[in-house]
Amino acid sequence: MKDGKSERQVTYEGRLVGDQLRLSTRRRSDAAVIELTAHRAASGEGAMPARLPLPTLHKVSDNGLVKTPPMGWNSWNHFKSKVSDAVVREIADAMVSSGIRDAGYSYINIDDTWEGERDAKDNITANQKFPDMKALADYVHSKGRIQEAVARKPPDGHACCCHGTD
Repeated sequence: MKDGKSERQVTYEGRLVGDQLRLSTRRRSDAAVIELTAHRAASGEGAMPARLPLPTLHKVSDNGLVKTPPMGWNSWNHFKSKVSDAVVREIADAMVSSGIRDAGYSYINIDDTWEGERDAKDNITANQKFPDMKALADYVHSKGRIQEAVARKPPDGHACCCHGTD
C-alpha cells in the first residue's frame, strides 16, 4: 500500500472468540491500534435475494424499430489511430468465430483515421491504411449480418458524424 510516495505495510491480527471475529491493525507504526469486531450474521441474513423469474418471451411485431440495441465493436477503444483494413478484417472474422455476431453484435465501427484528404469535388479519398473501402465493406458484409459504420469528417473538417455503409 502506498503512503504518499513510500510503500508501507499494513498488518492485521485477528482471533475468533465465540461468534465474534476480533481484528486489530495499525495504519502506521506510530499510530494507535484500531480494534474492529465482526459478528456472525444470523442464518439467511445478508444472503442474496431470490432471483426474479425472467419474463415470458413473445413475438414482437415489426414496428420499424430495432428489436435489440445496436451492438458492435468500436475500433477507437483499443486501436485508436492504429486501426487498419487488416485489423477490421480480423475483427469481422473474430466476431463470427467467437459467436458474438450470432448473439446480436452486428456493427463494426471504424471510428477515425480511415479517410484520406478530400479531392477537388469534395469526395473523401482513400489512404494507405484503408486503400479500398468498397472491398473492405464487401468483405465485412460477406460475414453475414455484420455492417460497418464509419465516422467521417464533413467538408468543413470540424464535426464528426456517423454514416452506415450498408
